[in-house]
Amino acid sequence: MYRRFVVASAAFAMIAGSLCAQIEVSERQAYLRGDGNPEEGRCTVEVIVDGAAEVEIRGDIAVLRTLRGQPAQWRSFECNGYLPRNPANFRFMGVDGRGRQDLIREPRDGGFAVVHIEDSRGGAEGYRFDITWNGRMGPPPRAYRERRVDTEEAIKICVDNIRHQGVERFHVPVVDFRNTRLDDNPGRNDWVIGELEVHPGGRPAEVHRFSCSIDLTTGVLRSATIQGAPPPMPNRAALSPNNPAIPACAAMVQKRLQREGYRRVSVGQIQADNRPGTDDWIGGVATARRRGQEDRFEFSCSVDLRRGTVRSVDLRPR
Repeated sequence: MYRRFVVASAAFAMIAGSLCAQIEVSERQAYLRGDGNPEEGRCTVEVIVDGAAEVEIRGDIAVLRTLRGQPAQWRSFECNGYLPRNPANFRFMGVDGRGRQDLIREPRDGGFAVVHIEDSRGGAEGYRFDITWNGRMGPPPRAYRERRVDTEEAIKICVDNIRHQGVERFHVPVVDFRNTRLDDNPGRNDWVIGELEVHPGGRPAEVHRFSCSIDLTTGVLRSATIQGAPPPMPNRAALSPNNPAIPACAAMVQKRLQREGYRRVSVGQIQADNRPGTDDWIGGVATARRRGQEDRFEFSCSVDLRRGTVRSVDLRPR
């Protein structure tokens, strides 16, 4: 009887440990645009999910939790104000993504909003959703305003992003980190640096340097780069200006801007990104008018150049 109890307890601990190990958390503070009607609030969230994840929004802080699959990643979190504790006419709208996006908790009675994303197909996918509400937006709770990222958290933010990049870029199941630390050079105390070791099948281990720029006040990841990645061997025919992925990317950019109320959308020069490790991205510049004002945007599309399809779109105001 005692032996059965010990075996069962050990099995339960292994299962619980496995489940806990799968949950990764990444926090981000909203970029506050300060535009639009102050009585009409809006936040737009863009993330990359390969499996299942949840986004929790409270005030101007959002937490991205990976529930299953590869670690989910932030693309952007933008608002025109802080989400109130009890907003009127709160609404959720899933915009982009091949899987399911469901609002599973509304911010009633001082709570917070939670959106569940389920991506059942293989490979990562970009997801975008909006939340809107009515009512004047006051300042965020004091706890949010006084937040500051410590060294351990800054390193984790960087490592989570670089790990995802490394697995995708080098086509390996795991990557190893070494000498990961804050940069101690003058003027670079908000940079995380280190080395990434990968073991491609059948080839000697490769070591590449990486660096991340992080806002230590908000925890926002400004950039994350792996240096010295070997150049891919793209199919040059796939990079042709006539590739169908190029007009497909332009059409998705126009659709996104039109959903946000823009008219007379014009997509300028658009081309494949030929830099090492980025041959599956194309990008350019678009202009659009809304309420008599012309805005400019930089955009990039993650594409399958051989199939001529678009995986996701990243759109940033200039």
